[in-house]
Amino acid sequence: MLHSLAKATTEFVENHPDLPTSNTTETLAVVIQIFHHNLQNKEFYERFSDHDRDLLMRVMVGAVVLYDHIDSNGAFTRQSPIDIRGVVDVIKLHGNEQQINQLMNALRYTTKHLNDADTPKSIKAHFV
Repeated sequence: MLHSLAKATTEFVENHPDLPTSNTTETLAVVIQIFHHNLQNKEFYERFSDHDRDLLMRVMVGAVVLYDHIDSNGAFTRQSPIDIRGVVDVIKLHGNEQQINQLMNALRYTTKHLNDADTPKSIKAHFV
């Protein structure tokens, strides 16, 4: 499912050269930052039901995957506006064992740039 969504989004961006790629990547980055903030901040976190928290984590991970496929540098570089360490920490803090495995596997196996040579080792260490 995530792979199909990433493929469709990538095709959309490629088929519409008149639209700047930055429109899509900036929007995804903002979505990730907002969801990360809501899950990290105790005051906001407690406002959501368990179901809504799970949804926020899944959408956040999906947005990271999409961002990584669309942005030429990916989500894991130092220049990325995404706090990938923070995303992983929130998943590990608030997810149950099954959710953690599923979401981390989605990041490990459906992203495009995680295993690139220019991905910092400190970020790769979060995925071991």
